[in-house]
Amino acid sequence: MPVSFDWLLRVPYWHAPGDGTAHCEFALSDFLERSGLTHTPGSWQVQLHTWNRDRRAQHCTTYEAQLEMRHGIAFVQVTRRCPSDADH
Repeated sequence: MPVSFDWLLRVPYWHAPGDGTAHCEFALSDFLERSGLTHTPGSWQVQLHTWNRDRRAQHCTTYEAQLEMRHGIAFVQVTRRCPSDADH
């Protein structure tokens, strides 16, 4: 499976608080599997940054992600910035 974050474009529900951002959370293992990545420290962040940079050149939407640990489980908090999110 090739590395891709295009699956984020098809996520049906994003929490959009009305400030131009939207948020979604995934277990790190699920995020890596959907993206076609194996867990290498830092690798997914670099690849997401590259994917985001390439998308930003063509679209207004940007994606950022932060790793969070809760109760020993790693989660990825993805933030999408899109002009349409401010309209909700």
